[in-house]
Amino acid sequence: MLSSFKKATSIALVLSLLISMFPQMIFASAGSSAKEFLSFSVEGNPSVIDNVNHTIEVVVPYRSAVNNMFEIFEVSEGATVLNHTSNVTRTNYSSPVILTVVAEDNSRQDYTVTVTIGPSNLKSITAFNLVAPVAKSFIDDEAFAIYLTVPKGTDVTALTPTFSTDDSGAQLLVNGDVQTSGVSIQDFSQPLIYTVKALDGSTRDYRVTVNIHIEPSTAKEITYFALASHSSIGIIDESNQTITLTVPHGTNRAALVPTFITTGTRVLLYGNQQVSGEAVVNFTNPVDYTVEDEAGNSLIYQVTVKEAASTASTTKVLQTFSIDGVEGLIDEDAKTISVVLPTGSTRQNKTATFTTNGQSVYIGNTSQTSGATANDFTTPQTYTVFAENGLTQNYVVSVTLANELKSYDLISPIQAVGKIDPLNHTITFDIPYGTDLSVTKAVYVTTGDHIKINEVVQQSGVTETDLRLSPIIYTVDSDNVSVPYRVILNIGLNPAKELTTFKITNPERIGVVDQAGRTISITVPHGTNVTQLAPIFTSTGSHVKVGNENQVSGVTTQNFTNPVTYTVFAADGTRQDYVVTVTVAPRESSNNGTYLPVPTKPTTNPSPFYPVVNQEKLKAYLKDKIEQASTDPVSGIFSDVNQHWSKTNIDLFVKMGFVKGYEDDTFRPNGSITRAEFAAMIVRVFNIEAQKNATSFTDVKEAHWAIKYIEALAVSGIITGYVDGTFKPNDVISRAEIIAIISRIVDFNAIGKNKTADFNDIAGSWNADEIRAAAAAGIINGRKVGSFAPQEQSTRAEALSIILRVLNLNADVRLLLDQPKT
Repeated sequence: MLSSFKKATSIALVLSLLISMFPQMIFASAGSSAKEFLSFSVEGNPSVIDNVNHTIEVVVPYRSAVNNMFEIFEVSEGATVLNHTSNVTRTNYSSPVILTVVAEDNSRQDYTVTVTIGPSNLKSITAFNLVAPVAKSFIDDEAFAIYLTVPKGTDVTALTPTFSTDDSGAQLLVNGDVQTSGVSIQDFSQPLIYTVKALDGSTRDYRVTVNIHIEPSTAKEITYFALASHSSIGIIDESNQTITLTVPHGTNRAALVPTFITTGTRVLLYGNQQVSGEAVVNFTNPVDYTVEDEAGNSLIYQVTVKEAASTASTTKVLQTFSIDGVEGLIDEDAKTISVVLPTGSTRQNKTATFTTNGQSVYIGNTSQTSGATANDFTTPQTYTVFAENGLTQNYVVSVTLANELKSYDLISPIQAVGKIDPLNHTITFDIPYGTDLSVTKAVYVTTGDHIKINEVVQQSGVTETDLRLSPIIYTVDSDNVSVPYRVILNIGLNPAKELTTFKITNPERIGVVDQAGRTISITVPHGTNVTQLAPIFTSTGSHVKVGNENQVSGVTTQNFTNPVTYTVFAADGTRQDYVVTVTVAPRESSNNGTYLPVPTKPTTNPSPFYPVVNQEKLKAYLKDKIEQASTDPVSGIFSDVNQHWSKTNIDLFVKMGFVKGYEDDTFRPNGSITRAEFAAMIVRVFNIEAQKNATSFTDVKEAHWAIKYIEALAVSGIITGYVDGTFKPNDVISRAEIIAIISRIVDFNAIGKNKTADFNDIAGSWNADEIRAAAAAGIINGRKVGSFAPQEQSTRAEALSIILRVLNLNADVRLLLDQPKT
């Protein structure tokens, strides 16, 4: 029994030992077949792994040692790479290498690993020189700076450098322009930045500075010597290197502070460098000043300060001054003298005649003798008058040639006297409204040689000139010195104040306007209620009133039981009254004396548009646009409109081809819109065609992209431009200007009033009545409660939304436009 137990125990121990040593052999299931590269890099450079085609691509930096590259990789769990260990193995990848992944089940997969060397990142300038003149540079590779020195007199504005880089494939650029060695010319008057662009796209900037070699100056003159505490100025005798000053009697010559100007590098006294206006010097005896130049040479000036006698005069006034008999104007307070010579005179080598109560007169160190000493007066000259006691007084003498515009008057197309302001050099004209100043003629008088306008020499009473843009008029003397006179045009306000048309609706009757008698007569059928009529009228004035109430065409009602006086106000403030009489026709009767019933007219829906827009053609045009949009849709996905309040409107207009977005896939709904862009939008939407005799504006040239749209609206009467004949197509359009254009397309009187306009910021607006009518028709809303903001810029979204509301005024058009939205 004991023997059997021992035998069983021995067998159990053997089995336990076998299980602990070889568990996989006893309990193992089938091994995994996964054998993919999960990641792979060499020398820290990541790879692109293609587990379908079993390839691995790695790009390493330029000049990498691909023949000995350190690998880091990760493969499927349980798999290994034959003969390769991550973070240990180095491999020669100068050519593609096959790596074999072995799965747990001993299945294998080969991967082809290709390591490619990336483009060069070399971007150093190795040489930068000049050939003419010959100059070799110094290249600072730490500061990335290049220095060259050229001889004095070299024209550094046009130098052609030669250069090389450490990679022949690299480019050198200056301000984005590619440079060619020995060919590209540059201006080196200021340091230039040369940018080296490597083949891998990286860049490095070098600052290139060209210096001019300077020869040491040998100048060492004292050109001015005076005293800080006195007006005494030294007389410099350059030939003997002496300077002589005289100071008033009693001056302490032992403690004077000299001021001086020198062309040298420094001034020495007793071996000590002197600073002008600082050192106190004893001039009791003559003093020697030494001036040194840049080359190290020196020159000695002996300075002598004399004390004037006690009886010496102190006067130093230049009393009279004239040249060629022309008296100078002496301003004693400013110490200036002005001489105006006739035009045609020369200012060189002129001899002045003068009187003075001083002892002597100098210009610089040259003594002046009245009527004898000649000078060049092309630039102002400073005359120094010396008193007997040594003190001085300077006078600045300026000699000019007569060059004044005495008169400039228009003789064509109107006669107008120019008001000349000789101090501010302006010429002001009062011009009646409507005067065409594109071709004018003027007569003028000038003391100069001639006058020029726009570089054209003028001939009095003959030359035709365009004054619309207020050009500068230049008077020119015989030395070709010009004086500008600015033209100021005060254009009168428009005096027009006619009531040109007048009619009523329901029933429609057109008034007979008698411009001579200033009356308007209308006869309406019997039974018409004349107590609440809203007439439609046009005028040439700025606004129309009945009593103190502004009248809005087609909106403001009046009681015509008795004649009503309409007052038209012109822009210039004048007014004209028109008496409007509405007569009710008597009731018609039959032959037997009974009254005939008044026939009832069938009701019609009037068009909301003026005749400039053909309603039927518009519907056909929009229908065709909608069909095109369904068969050939236009892409209109913009990144900046998804949450915008006008997204639906924008999508609709884009689908129909009326507007487009920008190249960056944005629409910019809150961006501004120019007058030309809005004109183009109106023409495209309402299908308005240009006529033959297209109206042109002076600032809309044939090359302008929107000329056909602008001319279409001009011919149709929808736009008129500015009084100066311009349209300003590139100006941003305001909200008020948009309503002005819409009001020439939409007949507000044919539309029922949807609401009452109550804006508190349009009272002073030039088209306040049109804004109120548009608001009443439901075409516009305010920016905020009670505010329309007429002068603010309209946004792109606001502009197209207003146009869409106008289109929706027609029920048939509204139904058509609902189709693309579904």
